[in-house]
Amino acid sequence: MEIKYRLIVIAPAGLKILDTPRPQSMGSIARRVVPVGTSLNAYDIFKFDGVEYAYLEPQKPNAPEWVRVGEIQGAQYVAKIATKPDGPGELSDIAAALREIAQAIKNRVQ
Repeated sequence: MEIKYRLIVIAPAGLKILDTPRPQSMGSIARRVVPVGTSLNAYDIFKFDGVEYAYLEPQKPNAPEWVRVGEIQGAQYVAKIATKPDGPGELSDIAAALREIAQAIKNRVQ
């Protein structure tokens, strides 16, 4: 599989890496927690019950890892950056992602 996205954690409290694309209340297990500013590689992003989950490049090949990208209401936990920007729109997405990262780090420090 090819990496399609670079995800940067922007949630000030960090983010849980899960074993399946579902909430912990439905049986998913948190494998680890990553802090704000962490960069993750994702193969793809899928929607389950209206919520986006990213299928990550796992630390261990036989242990799949997923992360919740955001909430249905619009709150985002990661900034998505396409690994191969095709046009100026995607380049502005990279700039927006960098601004979100800076703001999340600033919020965590304060």
